[in-house]
Amino acid sequence: MSLQLLGKPAAAAIYEQVNASLEGGQPCLHVLLVGSDPASRYYVGNIARMAGKVGVLVNVEELPAEVGQSALLQRIAALNVDCAVHGVMVQRPLPTGYDDRAVSGAIDPAKDVDGAHPLNAGRLMLEQQTLVPATAQAVLEMLRYYQITTSGKHVAIVGRSAVIGRPLANLLLYRAEPGNATVTVCHSRTPHLAAETLCADILVAWGR
Repeated sequence: MSLQLLGKPAAAAIYEQVNASLEGGQPCLHVLLVGSDPASRYYVGNIARMAGKVGVLVNVEELPAEVGQSALLQRIAALNVDCAVHGVMVQRPLPTGYDDRAVSGAIDPAKDVDGAHPLNAGRLMLEQQTLVPATAQAVLEMLRYYQITTSGKHVAIVGRSAVIGRPLANLLLYRAEPGNATVTVCHSRTPHLAAETLCADILVAWGR
């Protein structure tokens, strides 16, 4: 028997918790949107809308695709030292010609809301407190909300991206719930993908 989980009830509970925790202060997230990709603009708009529900201020700064990596890194450096900015996010994908790793590494780890900085990624792997990529964290919150035990279970993850599949695999290997799972990470080169997913107790997959 399969069970498909709904995200909206879990999200509503999280909104309520965050609203309560933010009384007396308003965090500020600064989003850098490079280029004019419609999907990226739509995604950033959703971030601003959802953040507004919990009292988080979102500043969206749009930069032309041709601004160049040097100028982008300079802008990130300025945001790193801006005390009024609590989180920095660079919307992906970046236009052709930008070094994604260099951009991730330029953000102050303490403001890296995507959890993409190498320091945050390393801390996550070592089970240390850190900022976690949002989608990976969302999967954990769903498991907690629906009280699904992962200890001793076989979890199959479809996708090995640096911001979803791989960090989620590490989180599910943690020695605490939700964790202690046996994790299989499937990807485009996985043979017999259907069989891998069918033999799992929990399947995690996502689409665009």
